[in-house]
Amino acid sequence: MKKNVSKPLEDLDFHDFEISPIWVFALDEEANDDQDETWVKPLMSTRNLTFDWYEAYILLRTNKNHLPVFARVDIAGLTLDDIWMKADDGTPVELKNTDAELPMILVSDISIEGKENVRFVVTSDKESAIIHEEDKKLFKKKTWWQRLLGR
Repeated sequence: MKKNVSKPLEDLDFHDFEISPIWVFALDEEANDDQDETWVKPLMSTRNLTFDWYEAYILLRTNKNHLPVFARVDIAGLTLDDIWMKADDGTPVELKNTDAELPMILVSDISIEGKENVRFVVTSDKESAIIHEEDKKLFKKKTWWQRLLGR
């Protein structure tokens, strides 16, 4: 796959995260005849996801055995959903359909608002994860005008 090539979300796999650890929705490309709002593209310019992005798919690792995971992050709420682990054959499998043991902590492979190794705790249904209580303190949400003025 070439760099900066969009693809349907359902085709996203672990090989794509070797190109970029952050994938965003390609809403600026919806005018293309073969694309719609479900297409994603790699964010090549940075490894730091900021509050400027509403949501993205990011690469994470399990804290115990460092297995790769990708998930959709809601950057404003600092939560994860649509969580995928790597199956034995290398294909993605939804976390909720695995026998993975809980509790499980997922650690970001990217920076979020300049903070590295942000931790998320997987919920009991394995369908989502919330930011680790200790890491929540790292994020002080700013209003849009504070971000605009750099305050």
